[in-house]
Amino acid sequence: MVVLSSSTAAEECLVKNDIVFANRPKFIIAKHLGYNYTTVVTSSYGDHWRNLRRIGANEIFSPARLNATVNARRDEMRRLLTRLSNESREGFAKVELKSMLSDLSLNNIMRTVAGETVLRR
Repeated sequence: MVVLSSSTAAEECLVKNDIVFANRPKFIIAKHLGYNYTTVVTSSYGDHWRNLRRIGANEIFSPARLNATVNARRDEMRRLLTRLSNESREGFAKVELKSMLSDLSLNNIMRTVAGETVLRR
């Protein structure tokens, strides 16, 4: 973490030395979980990182791709709301949202990667 005390120091770091601050630290866990530092999260700034970022921006998070997967996200949201309403039929109920939101995220990712042909339980 870097704490800067002035705007000139911030400009020095973020404009003139931005590549130095764009690199990620080399943690051993990132080597094993990040496929030897080759993922967009663990790789250092350079040609490989720029290519991964471009693929993410143009292929995964493009408006066309997000529009193509809107039905899957809408369906997963509907399933979550149905599950919440079933648990509170008798009145107010305490629910754990952490696991439900985790399931929502994972299901959205899997349906986006696998496509709309994924059958659900």
